[in-house]
Amino acid sequence: MKAHLDVQNIWTTRLTREEIESLYPHVMDSDVFEAMVTYLTSEPVFIIIVCGENAVQGVLDIKGKCNTKGLRRKYAPDSLHNVMHSSQNAEEAEIEIGIWRQPHGV
Repeated sequence: MKAHLDVQNIWTTRLTREEIESLYPHVMDSDVFEAMVTYLTSEPVFIIIVCGENAVQGVLDIKGKCNTKGLRRKYAPDSLHNVMHSSQNAEEAEIEIGIWRQPHGV
């Protein structure tokens, strides 16, 4: 399935612990959470909001997984330092876009 992706907004920011907790509530109690917070708050990150038909799947295809083709395979040294986060479905995308838009005035 092909997707036509349009960049709706792009900016850089430094993530806060609260934003990371909002994005990854399912790993807050895991052994890797503190390492994730340290990594994700260590440098500015790009926030890119894309839209278009099949946008979520299109981004997932570009991202790939750490052990398959895609940006993660090419640039991620390991699963913690995986270079890219993306929504898994349209409902999750709406929630995550809300996380970014409110504090950044987008």
